[in-house]
Amino acid sequence: MENKKNKSMSWVTHADLDDVGKRLAGRIVVTPTVAVNMPSLQRLYPTTQFFFKMEHWQKSGTFKFRGALNRILLADPPPRGVTVASAGNHAIAVGLAARELGLPAHLVMQDSANPLRVALARETGAQITLCSDGSSTFAKAHQVADENDYLFVHPFDGKAITDATAMVAVEMIDQAGGLDAICVAIGGGGLSGGVAAGGKLLNPDMMVIGAEPSG
Repeated sequence: MENKKNKSMSWVTHADLDDVGKRLAGRIVVTPTVAVNMPSLQRLYPTTQFFFKMEHWQKSGTFKFRGALNRILLADPPPRGVTVASAGNHAIAVGLAARELGLPAHLVMQDSANPLRVALARETGAQITLCSDGSSTFAKAHQVADENDYLFVHPFDGKAITDATAMVAVEMIDQAGGLDAICVAIGGGGLSGGVAAGGKLLNPDMMVIGAEPSG
């Protein structure tokens, strides 16, 4: 029996980064990495240079567009349509990706979602269904997928998502001329997992700091 503990493997490889870079080229915004000079930060860390990745300038307004588009483009065979369970940002990203690829989308969202996010998702031309909580939202999305033979685009899980969000770290390192550390928000893990994998692949000594609410 193979001893998996001794088997060396990487979740994201250089070949993966090359592939996703080519696949998404011209379809996403290569958002800038901007040097930040804030007096409060300079007082606390006088020898440290800080950079912000302006991913809010991405299509759909968040990093979610990268993973959504990559997942749909990798589907084999190409999907008849797409569906998703989301509280907001992922639904907007999937709806926009579907529109750009000429696919129908049925977005299932929680009714507690920010009304602006619901409106932005609706503006993509997708059908919207609101559900009362996370469990019913996921259940309804899987029902839509089964009944219509649609692709369910998970909001954070899967290699297609990780490979796409790894490019955030790749772009940051390239644009900043190298980094000693990256601080990344932790939600479902799609962004933080990809940034950690991509950043560590390019610089194994780089520190990756995850930040999340204490509650």
